[in-house]
Amino acid sequence: MKALTLEWTDEAEGDFHSCLWEVRARRHSNHDSACFHACSQG
Repeated sequence: MKALTLEWTDEAEGDFHSCLWEVRARRHSNHDSACFHACSQG
């Protein structure tokens, strides 16, 4: 895989995990942040 492709894939993985973290939070969840990270996937 090209270096740039790997970099973008790593960024997407990070956004995905941040989104999941926010969605699963029981206290003080930040749905705006979850939406932001979900939209940056596409």
